[in-house]
Amino acid sequence: MSSNEKITARHLTRVGYVYIRQSTAYQVMANTESTLRQYALKDRLKGLGWDDSLIKIIDTDLGISGKTAETRSGFQHLMADVANGKVGAVACIEASRLSRNSADWTRLISICSMTDTLLIDADGIYSPNDFNDSILLGLKGTMSEVELHYLQERMRGGLLNKARRGELKRWLPIGYEYDLDGKVIKTTDPQIRESVELLFNTFRSLKTGHAVMMYFAEHEILFPIRYRKRDRPDEIAWKGLNEARVINILHNPFYTGAYIYGRSQMQWTDKGRRQAMPVPEEKWHVNIANHHEAYISAEEFALNQDILSQNYQPFKEKVNTAPREGAALLQGICYCGRCGSKMHVQYGNVTTGGVKTARYICSSTHHEGPNGCRHSLLADPVDAIISEEVTKRLTPEVLAITAEVAEEVSKNENDRLRYFQLQLDQARYEVDMAKTRYMSVDPTNRLVANELESAWNRKLRALDEAQKKYAEAAAKGSKASKEELAKAICMITDNIQSIWQNPNVKNEDKKRIIRYLVRDVTINRKGNYKALVQIVFQGGATQAIEIDVPKPRYIEISTPKNVLEFLEANAEAHPYTELTEMLNNQGYTRVCGRPFLPKNVHRIMQAYGIRSMKQRYLDKGWLTLRETAERLGISFPALNYRVKHGLYSGEYVVVEDRGTLLFNPALIPL
Repeated sequence: MSSNEKITARHLTRVGYVYIRQSTAYQVMANTESTLRQYALKDRLKGLGWDDSLIKIIDTDLGISGKTAETRSGFQHLMADVANGKVGAVACIEASRLSRNSADWTRLISICSMTDTLLIDADGIYSPNDFNDSILLGLKGTMSEVELHYLQERMRGGLLNKARRGELKRWLPIGYEYDLDGKVIKTTDPQIRESVELLFNTFRSLKTGHAVMMYFAEHEILFPIRYRKRDRPDEIAWKGLNEARVINILHNPFYTGAYIYGRSQMQWTDKGRRQAMPVPEEKWHVNIANHHEAYISAEEFALNQDILSQNYQPFKEKVNTAPREGAALLQGICYCGRCGSKMHVQYGNVTTGGVKTARYICSSTHHEGPNGCRHSLLADPVDAIISEEVTKRLTPEVLAITAEVAEEVSKNENDRLRYFQLQLDQARYEVDMAKTRYMSVDPTNRLVANELESAWNRKLRALDEAQKKYAEAAAKGSKASKEELAKAICMITDNIQSIWQNPNVKNEDKKRIIRYLVRDVTINRKGNYKALVQIVFQGGATQAIEIDVPKPRYIEISTPKNVLEFLEANAEAHPYTELTEMLNNQGYTRVCGRPFLPKNVHRIMQAYGIRSMKQRYLDKGWLTLRETAERLGISFPALNYRVKHGLYSGEYVVVEDRGTLLFNPALIPL
């Protein structure tokens, strides 16, 4: 049977679809000839007998891969119409246009067989109900899927081979660019290069990504960002630095001069999806050392990774975290002597000196609920003993380290000043260019001249701003301040205690000094008012010190003995209010010098075990209102009424300010 004989009148009365697809947006733009060939199938359907009004084109899947039908709305619409028997034929340039997936292709063939729908491509006309045609269509679908596999493997192999030579061009991190020969070099823009170097130098001193971000924000330093645009690959914008960008740069081994490919690879997740996931270094596809010029060494990069991993460890890990701004000096290096967990810092109320009280609390107290360690201790006595031991051990070697730190700080100041100098040079260059454009324009063309004059004025304002920032940076990093810093370092040995107690010394700096000498500190309470502090120094030496734990305030501040004696002598005959008036009238005062209140008297008597008037009468056997009413055989409101109106003939006493009555059981009338 010839191909045209397969087309019947029934087919021609139904819709003829032309399905058009390209795999990517780039193919749609570049492979225009293939797209035109697919649109030309409409003429073929006309030649086979379909009326122009019954020919429809589906091109909504242009730029979408045929690996699956989930994302192709056009293919789904086609399948729905075929299943409803509305389609007489489906035309496509080849089987791969309809699907690159055997399951989708087989489903389409099966539905076309049930609805007697023909399939038309560049080679012929196929009826899925014909045995030979169905075999041929199955082979075409299988070959389409196999072809996709071979194409991907061929492209992947070529890509990996090029990457192994370090020649695969990719998006470069900020600070690098390609030269005319396609080799990776440091960017030729000195301002970008200085910004990247300043970031690494700042982290070398401050040790945390957040501190680097705050340093850039505090000094109003902008950082370059390269936009990933295919049409504008070299477009740079200057914006404020955020912590995520700092961390990404610090984690990128490209800055060590290494060419890396395959740090993230497609893997199956627990949710059944393929996703790019980071893999260990030994599984990277390519790792070529010394491929290009480096900003930092591989050793420093490894050290940075250790520091970053320590900064984000959970409390229970035996890893010291980065120093922060809090007043507790052992933050991040303090451990519980009972369970071994890390102790974190909890800040409480503000003291009279304007400083929040700090307490070291075992992290298992919160992580393990009510069964946690519940071990805690005030930070002040522990910090005091650690400060004393650290100041004793500030040897000339440690001062040499301090000098190195000061030199590093000075270098950072020079880098920062260099950054603003480059900004100033760039602003001057842009002013000169704007001036040249304005001077060369035709004066009669006022529209263009006005626009160029406005641009010139904007550049002049930017130049003024750059000059102000440079002047401020130069003032902060002046030579006089460096000389003062050097002089202060020389005086450390003679004035270390006063320098340590100086409120102008930041807590972060004290913590860094402590960490130069101390590896970690373990705290274990011994009884109520003693604690054992075990110090492990960086060299491995250890020292155990027993300290006194401050007693609670209610124990430290005690009531005078004469007040207690007065209360003991008069509590039997007077309630709290009367006792308070008597104390104040006779000149007694509280520890703070203020007069007594009834609640103060109540707490003092409870704390020192002085029985109140009510308790003393109860101890003698006197009865309450309810108990007396039960003996009399009446209700207690009736008894209360008799007392208030003078109808009760027995003995009673008012023992509290609110009118509580107690009755003498020996004199209860019968």
